[in-house]
Amino acid sequence: MQEDLHDIKAREEERKQTKILVVEDDEDIREILVLRLHYMGTFAIREATNGQEALECIAQDPPDVVLLDLKLPVLDGWETARRIRTLPAPLSQVPIIAITAYAMRSDRAKASAAGCDEYITKPIVDFREVQAKMEWLLTCGGRGELAGGIPA
Repeated sequence: MQEDLHDIKAREEERKQTKILVVEDDEDIREILVLRLHYMGTFAIREATNGQEALECIAQDPPDVVLLDLKLPVLDGWETARRIRTLPAPLSQVPIIAITAYAMRSDRAKASAAGCDEYITKPIVDFREVQAKMEWLLTCGGRGELAGGIPA
């Protein structure tokens, strides 16, 4: 029992240090994502409204994970993911979770080809899915279901 409590506290400490970049142009959706992330834990959250802003945020203060909408103004999410993957390491290694209304199987494959590690369709009904995929990518260091990791 004591060890379980220690593990929980250790995970909470790790979350306090986790930096998340939320890239979403819709203000309402972005606000919901940020509020839900705050509910899930104490994260350092930055926001961007388009792909170009996201790239600038990554260069200034690299996040631990990016939640990336794919339909964005200025620079869409597909191209943003591709450009992230061409950055010098370790920036190119940041886990990317596509969060999108695109729900076709071909869209999932296209997101993977662009460099996204995980894929979640909107509307997000169960935020435990976001939490599980973030934890998988952050703690296991492995790529997610798009590359053969944990199941959806």
